Amino acid sequence: MFFSGSEGSKWWSEEGTGAPAFLQSLVNDGFELVQVRWTRGWLASPAGVQSGQELLASRPATVIKWVHDKMYVPLGLQPNVGKCGFCITGNSAGAAQITYAMSSYGMDKVVDVAIPTSGPPMAAISKGCLQEPGYAYAAGHARLIDLSYGFSDGGPCAAHDPSFTDTWIANSDETGGTKYNYPRTRIQIIVGGQDNTVSVNHAKDYFQVLVRAQQPMLMWELVPGMSHAIQASKDGLSALFTALTVTPAPVPSHQSEPQPRR
Repeated sequence: MFFSGSEGSKWWSEEGTGAPAFLQSLVNDGFELVQVRWTRGWLASPAGVQSGQELLASRPATVIKWVHDKMYVPLGLQPNVGKCGFCITGNSAGAAQITYAMSSYGMDKVVDVAIPTSGPPMAAISKGCLQEPGYAYAAGHARLIDLSYGFSDGGPCAAHDPSFTDTWIANSDETGGTKYNYPRTRIQIIVGGQDNTVSVNHAKDYFQVLVRAQQPMLMWELVPGMSHAIQASKDGLSALFTALTVTPAPVPSHQSEPQPRR
C-alpha cells in the first residue's frame, strides 16, 4: 500500500516521474499494489473541531485494515517474519499515515513491513510549531498541522502558541501512541541525504522512540542522492524496491543513533 504526502490528495505515483515504472517493476515481481488518496485530506478536521492528528489517523488505519482483510487475506500468503507479505509505505506526511496506524490502531498485528520515507513529519510536533532550531516547520507545514484542529488559516502552530504544547505532545507521532514495539513487523525508515534537515530530524525523533522501545526489526537508511520526494529519486526508488523485495538484516534495537547505509 502506498500513501502520498501532504494531505494525501494525490496518488503516490503522481509525486515523481520515476514512480510509474517503479510500480510496474513491483507488478512484474509479483506484487499486487494499492494506492490511497483522500478527496478532502486525511488531516482535515471540520472548522472549529479540534480533532487532532491522533484521532484523524483512524482514517488511514481503517483503510489499511480493510485492504488487509478484503484483498490480502484471500491470497492465502504466509511470508516469513520481516518479509512482504502485507507491506505499507508512505512519503512525508504519508509516512505519518502509516506510523500512526502502527502506534495507535494496532496495525502491527497485520502489517509485515512498514517503510516510512522522508518522515514522519508529525513526530515532535511541538518542536516544529514552537520553531525549535532544526525542527521549525515552514509556513505551509504549520498550516497542515493546524488543519487537524479545525483551523484553515492562522492556527496555533502558525502562531507558535506555547499554550498548545500539551495538545501537540498528545497528538505527536512518537508520544501520542500506545505501542512502539512490533515483534512481527519490520520498520525501515528511508531518508534522503539531499532532504532538508528539518524533515530528517523529525524522522530521527520517531526512530529514537522505536530504539528506546527495543523494536526488534528496525532500520534507518540514508540514501545520499535522494531529496524529499522518494518518487523523484532513482536511488531512492531503488532503495525502496530492495526494502520491499528482500529481508535485510535489522539494525540492533539498542543502537542510540541512526546510522546511514550506503
